Amino acid sequence: MASTFGELPFGCRDARITPYVLGVLGAASTSKDVPRIRTVELSVVRDSTPLEGDDVKVAEHTFGKGLDGSIEAGGINVSVLQVLEGGAVTIVSTPPGARTALYEVEGDQAEGYFKLEAQMYGDDAGDMKFTAWKVKAVNGPNFSFTQGEFGLTACDLSGVFDESTTPSRLYSILQSETIVPLDDGVV
Repeated sequence: MASTFGELPFGCRDARITPYVLGVLGAASTSKDVPRIRTVELSVVRDSTPLEGDDVKVAEHTFGKGLDGSIEAGGINVSVLQVLEGGAVTIVSTPPGARTALYEVEGDQAEGYFKLEAQMYGDDAGDMKFTAWKVKAVNGPNFSFTQGEFGLTACDLSGVFDESTTPSRLYSILQSETIVPLDDGVV
């Protein structure tokens, strides 16, 4: 039975990333909101090998299924960068309340996998949540600073099957008749 709600997602309302710790998906408390999310783009990709004979293509075997894509957000959020590329955040408070946050990427830090969740409100009611279960930054983050425009952060991603469950999973789509905040819904 086809759904009659959540089939027309519009825009990108919210996004969260949750790091894997030692190969295991972290608890919800380790999730980081991706503030000012603008774009979540993911494509299912796969490799294939053709069988040709008698001057025609006889078969095509596909394998190596995964995800390729990117995210873009307004501004620079160091907590998100820390999950994306493994850097370190140091916050220093100096009287009278002049805090500083230093984000550094050092040579001995490893980039990890994370779960990416995105929420879109439905033009036909409800919402849609897309979960890429195990992704990693493969290029970037890219920072854009342009005269007369807000700064942006973008990052290219690659997704693989999450083997922490049986069977493994690549992505999930959850369509809901009512809007449920991303941090309240489990996909």
